[in-house]
Amino acid sequence: VIRGNHESCARAGQGFWRFLDPRPLLAGRDCNDAADDAEGDYSDPYAVPLGRDAQLLVIDTSNTSWRGFKAGAPGMAKYRDQYRKLEALSQRAGHNIGVNHQPILAFRAEHLPDGKIDLRGGDAGLQQAFGSLNPLLLPPRIQVMLSGHVHLWQQVSFSSAHPTQFVSGFSGTAEDIVPLPARLAPGATPAPGAAVEHFSSWVDGFGFMTMERSGAAQWQVTVWNRRGEVENTCRVDGAKSVCALEQVPARPIAAPSVIDKSHE
Repeated sequence: VIRGNHESCARAGQGFWRFLDPRPLLAGRDCNDAADDAEGDYSDPYAVPLGRDAQLLVIDTSNTSWRGFKAGAPGMAKYRDQYRKLEALSQRAGHNIGVNHQPILAFRAEHLPDGKIDLRGGDAGLQQAFGSLNPLLLPPRIQVMLSGHVHLWQQVSFSSAHPTQFVSGFSGTAEDIVPLPARLAPGATPAPGAAVEHFSSWVDGFGFMTMERSGAAQWQVTVWNRRGEVENTCRVDGAKSVCALEQVPARPIAAPSVIDKSHE
């Protein structure tokens, strides 16, 4: 279960620790007392074995700051410690998929007051903390990052030695509707030093994403709409990925018809 900003102690942290986190409930890390939030807002990463020398690495990034940490902010030290533990966990398998809420290596778009679109990069707090230990931001044995938070679907792969990033945030609530470009401008990057090689997106469309393993470090990714129809497919090979479509066209999807059987 992936913890995000909605599950911080100031929001739904108590429910997260009681009903969603797989670890035992610990006094002081339960979000009951605001005086303990310095513990309750953070937790160590953990591994979920997938078999065949692969594992998921679950990362709690609920209390990061997308603007970046101010000097002396406790989150900086907390996430530096988390990086070190994440790197140690990654040594247990040859193929690692990191799973967290706020994307580190993806884009988001916002409308500016003048009507122009501002293309922004990944979470600045995580980039700041992880980047202080590794300019590539993530341990080298992590090949794929799966995230949510941004309410759309997105894939980014790099010619630099960064893991490929997927954002699957298009399933459960209001979609982000500010359009992403079909093709990025030269030099556009979600993080310092990250050179984008392939980019794909779907904005303002509800659906879900699946991953089917096809080799030791290979995955077939399928993007589905809410009618169960395929909208895009991608191939993952190690830390690289490429998709069939650069952008899924925005279009309304009619809801499945409802058959009235009340007369039967």
